[in-house]
Amino acid sequence: MTGNLFVYLASLLLVVWGVSHLFPTKNVVKGFGPISLDNQRVITMEWINEGATLIFIGALTAAVTLSDPASPVARTVYWLAIIMLNALSVISQVVLGSDAVMVTTLTSIVADLESGRITLLGKEPW
Repeated sequence: MTGNLFVYLASLLLVVWGVSHLFPTKNVVKGFGPISLDNQRVITMEWINEGATLIFIGALTAAVTLSDPASPVARTVYWLAIIMLNALSVISQVVLGSDAVMVTTLTSIVADLESGRITLLGKEPW
């Protein structure tokens, strides 16, 4: 039961994070200064794509948890969400040039949440 609450909370955080990622898109593109229209479109596309991905992962995780959180399909979705979120984290850290890579099971399997397994790799970026 507690594990489901954490999955719903993680799903909500992902959706909110994705929506909030979409709002500053115009300012982010302006922050690159005078660049070509094609480059502006590429940056806009990437920024919107990342926000939509976060929203989708959050919504999908909540949907499978609502239907049957212990089903094999739900467990597969949880693990794929973990992999995708960690891939986004690694990509962001590589692009930013930082050596901090955080591996966390934000939308982990219910059993993993209840057992409290969380792993951090690398060092803090601050």
